[in-house]
Order: sequence, then structure tokens, then C-alpha cells
Amino acid sequence: MSRKFIGIDIGGTKTRICLIDIEGNILAEEKFPTEAEKGADVYLNKLEDRVKFIINNSKSEVEGVGIGSAGQINREGKIVSATNVYHLKGINMKEELEKRLNLRVEIINDVQAMALGELNFGGHKNIENSFCMAIGTGVGGALIADGKLVRGKSGSAGEIGHTVLYPDGRKCLCGREGCVEAYLSGESLARRYKEKFNEDILGEDIFKIDNEKTREIISDYILDLVHELVTLTNLLNPNAIVLGGGVSKSLEKYRDLIEEKVRERVLPSNKDIDILISQLGSKAMILGAISQLL
Repeated sequence: MSRKFIGIDIGGTKTRICLIDIEGNILAEEKFPTEAEKGADVYLNKLEDRVKFIINNSKSEVEGVGIGSAGQINREGKIVSATNVYHLKGINMKEELEKRLNLRVEIINDVQAMALGELNFGGHKNIENSFCMAIGTGVGGALIADGKLVRGKSGSAGEIGHTVLYPDGRKCLCGREGCVEAYLSGESLARRYKEKFNEDILGEDIFKIDNEKTREIISDYILDLVHELVTLTNLLNPNAIVLGGGVSKSLEKYRDLIEEKVRERVLPSNKDIDILISQLGSKAMILGAISQLL
């Protein structure tokens, strides 16, 4: 009988729970609104109820629960910083859920989970030295070195969104200036357009509408993305950088161009860098969550 696990994706909008086998097949799935405004107790009770339901309904023996969550999670399993899931800040999710479910529980940041999913289950799996860059509402990152996730001393390694791309640059939502997130997030696309043309547009529509204005915005965006990828490549010396998150699919048609420009600008030892687009999509995070248990 195939080994089975519960994978949980805790996001600001919704929480996704999946029953998954060792091959990465999703056997059953539940979703519910995260609703941070209702508080931690309401959320944890609902999460416990939905996990128990999916296990009992499937009549499966589950080995453990792997979680990928928004926010910064320390090595003990506590959510120490969480803008989108603020109701869980300060809660040790590992201890809380092990007590409620009587199962082994492991939890990491959602982008770190995405990196593990790509390593163990993705179309780019077994790339032993890689960096995963998630570009969506925000920008995050995670490093795989010699086949292992690098978490850092407190579990927050890879937080590239609030490193500086342009000193004294555009104001970021974090309050600092010039952050990578202020230039490369999905939200930043609409902001660029507004600043340049004084017109409102959804960030996602910039890749869908083909005209002179959108082409100019995309060209500027790709140049900034290339700058960041060159820095990451020279700093980390990976085999590949994998782009994931909501914006990554829109970048697929520009992948060759991005890779070419990065290879032109990196050090000679990094000229063979591969810039890849995640093939797992939203599945990467949930599969990475259970990878903690393997």
C-alpha cells in the first residue's frame, strides 16, 4: 500500500488541504477561506475538523502532516511574522497541530515548500543546486544547496523580496525604499504603468494586452528581473533558477530572452545558468509541504 500524507497550503485568502501519496498524486482535497479576521481559535478548529474529515472520509492511514504557510516560520514551527495570516502570528503550528491531530507535523514557509516541491516532484527535479523565486503579490525565494533546503539560523533564508534592487528607489509596502518586491511583484506592474502613463490597469492585464505601452512596461520589468537574476546567480552559483508564482506563467514566452540576457551578464563560471519556469504551478507548494516528511 502506498504511503500517504496530508499537505496543507495556508494562504492569506484560502487554506488548501490535500491527501497525497508518495508519488505526488493528489487523492482528495478540501479548501476553505482562511478568514484571518475571525481569529486563531476559529481557524485552528476549522483546520483540525477539515483534516480529520479528509482522513476519515478516505479511510487512509496517514504518516504525517506537512504545511507550507505564508509568513516567516522559525525552526521550532512558530509563525513569527505573518502579514497575510496575522491571526497565526506567535503560534507554534507544529506543537498545536501535533496535539490536536496526534500526527507528526512539519511546517515551513510557502516559498521554501515550493522549492522542495520542485526538487522532489517537479519537471526540474534533482537539480541539486537551485534557487526558487516566487513572483506573485509579493516576491520570495528559497535556496537548495547540494540537494538540501537552506533555512538559515532562524528559518527565514531566501527572503529576497526585501533586499535592495535600487538604493533610494521606489517606496515598498514594507516601508523601505528600493526593495526587489517594489519592482518585481505582480502589484508593481500596475504601479509602473500608472507612474509612466497616468492610467490605471490591472497588473495581470499588462501581459495580455499587446500595445506599445504594455511592451515598454514589460521591457523595463524584464530588465529589472534580469538584474536581480544576475545578482542571485553570481552570489549563489546555482545550476538553475526556477521562477514560480502567479507572474511566472506570463513570463514563459520571455524565458529564452531572460536566460540569454542573464548569461550575457554573469561571471564566466556561471555562463551555463538555466532560467526555468515552474511546471508544477500551485501544486509545487503542497508537494513541497509533504517533502518535509520524507
